[in-house]
Amino acid sequence: MSAKDNIDRSQIFAVYNVYRLVIGSVLFALTLSSTGSALVADEIPVQMVVAGILIVSSLIIATLGPRSKLTSESGIFGVMMIDVVATTLIADPSTVVASGFTALYLVTVAAASMLLQSRQLSTLVAALTVMAILADALFHMSRGETDSGELLYAGLRGVLVFVVSWLGQIASATLVQAEQRAEVATAQARRLKLFNDQIVEHMQTGILIVSPTNGLRPVNSAARDLLLLDSASERPAHLVDPQLAVSLEDWREGDTLMPSPFKPERGHRTLLPRFTALDTGRDGDVLLYLCKELCESNGADISYRRTADGRSSFRLSQRLHGEPNSSTCRR
Repeated sequence: MSAKDNIDRSQIFAVYNVYRLVIGSVLFALTLSSTGSALVADEIPVQMVVAGILIVSSLIIATLGPRSKLTSESGIFGVMMIDVVATTLIADPSTVVASGFTALYLVTVAAASMLLQSRQLSTLVAALTVMAILADALFHMSRGETDSGELLYAGLRGVLVFVVSWLGQIASATLVQAEQRAEVATAQARRLKLFNDQIVEHMQTGILIVSPTNGLRPVNSAARDLLLLDSASERPAHLVDPQLAVSLEDWREGDTLMPSPFKPERGHRTLLPRFTALDTGRDGDVLLYLCKELCESNGADISYRRTADGRSSFRLSQRLHGEPNSSTCRR
């Protein structure tokens, strides 16, 4: 299977279908203006018939939509063959309008190299286009409408067709590889985000996002448990805990870098708040970390009190070999 199988080509095909509709409409208008009352004449010009085929087929494709069989691999190949034949007919030098339509071969070949999944089919479209160009040149030479030099120009146009097809396939392959790399990067980023979310959710430290208006929104379950919040919705800091709201205001005003521990009014654990600015200043969004008794997981307890001189005092207590052991730290 080709690497293009996962690429959505419906939008590119829709653009190409609009191009076919425009070409058909312009050709119809040019032919009609050159022949006058061709619609009621006994012999309708070939170019007008081809223009009608292009217009009708384009409208059918647009009506059926991108999910129809006409947008499948075989459907696109069939549309390309119709366009090759149509270009051969309208490029006839003996027709009413015979100026520059051979350039449409290149558009068809370029579109085939971008739309078809298989490189073999893309190359086949180019080969059949070259055969149509050479056959058309030989046909008109046999009728004496062109000289032998036209065969050389037809050969050069054939070489140009293969070059366009080759460049189109290279561009298509490059776009496919770029999109595949983007899909891989997106999948990796999605897995990394999921991994990080799992880590944050199962952390012992509570994490909250603080809005510029001091609204608190818990990020993980630890934050909800430590502050006894029943949901992850945003709440004003003073309604969550007045002490935490004061610490936040002091931190925003720059009065302190390391706020003192506090015990929530409805809780029984001493919490240590730490703020980190998400913006350049402290007035914007902030991350709040709530560290519960970090030594709790090691079987220890922590207590906090203010000393007479206004300093903070922590007491860590842990039982070692059946005997209590404690230490006190002041700052």
